[in-house]
Amino acid sequence: MNCGDGYFRSGDATPQNNVCKPIPAGYREKLVSEGAAVAKSEIVLCEIGTYSAWSSGVRDPVTSTVCGVCDLNTYAPRKGMQKCVACKAGTIPNQSASTADILGPDQCVSCSDTTYRAAFTASATCTTCPAGSETGPSNHAACTPCRPGYVSNGTASDCSPCGVSPWAAFGAVACSLGAGQGAAHVAHAGACPCRLPFIPFAHAHRAAAHAPPCLQAHTFQSMSGQTTCKNCPKGYEGVADANTATVACTPCAKGYYNNQLARACGAAPVGTYVNTTGATSYTPCPYGTFSAEAGSDTCDACPPGQYTNTLGSKSCKTCPSGTFSSGRATTCQSCKAGYYAAAGSSVCSPW
Repeated sequence: MNCGDGYFRSGDATPQNNVCKPIPAGYREKLVSEGAAVAKSEIVLCEIGTYSAWSSGVRDPVTSTVCGVCDLNTYAPRKGMQKCVACKAGTIPNQSASTADILGPDQCVSCSDTTYRAAFTASATCTTCPAGSETGPSNHAACTPCRPGYVSNGTASDCSPCGVSPWAAFGAVACSLGAGQGAAHVAHAGACPCRLPFIPFAHAHRAAAHAPPCLQAHTFQSMSGQTTCKNCPKGYEGVADANTATVACTPCAKGYYNNQLARACGAAPVGTYVNTTGATSYTPCPYGTFSAEAGSDTCDACPPGQYTNTLGSKSCKTCPSGTFSSGRATTCQSCKAGYYAAAGSSVCSPW
């Protein structure tokens, strides 16, 4: 019996093993050149940077010997991914190395100083932020015009203050001297309201040149002219850099969560997963699945010959001799009379 693309059969020792079964999501067909006894008889996990899935009875990708490479703004950080994960705003996918185990993007890297990528853009590249704008306050998730009193020539991530005498209009690329106004002009042209995400000192006339930003980790201010910074809400995080101010908080990426105010997102513990952004909690892996890494966005199915009957499993147990399992199992099945199986078997064989 020849199985079609997307299907395999592990053996013909028993009737149940002589049936073509769908290759599980996150797996692909093992090639004979890779050590398979015959074609379409064994499966292996998808390589890092790739995925495989099923939709409406059709495998993606259709060819069962390969897994699909993550594209657009997505990546796959480990083997056996059933779908690619989207990079958070301000970052783009990157392939850390080109090896037999890494065939696509496996990490996200930050956009460069003068570029950005918004959360709603499914792009693998960052966009250049023009002169007169900045990307730093949003951690490269947006390109916003410089506030009055600040300028950018397009070579740095943050707009720079004009100083004591010069002044600048909204979205300026250079500072100018106010005709006949000197130092007093800056307090009016660039002071109030303070540019995002800066807050004023007690003395309003000093605000233009000295307004302090929201630098405390995981705080932000999205409105002009405010006197205090806000805490990032649960499920979000801000910039944890004492040299960078924050205009808005960003939701926790998949695989991460945050259940406290003004705190960084933390990785989901081993044995759990988070499959949404902005999560405030994590979920234990279901029966028959496991997660061996912190920060997982999905749980992996136990491979054939193994099982797990507990929630939140960090690994799968090996089926004892005389039993077998076909994958994603919560228990092992006993071999029928006249058949045997070594520990960790996916099929039983006749004596």
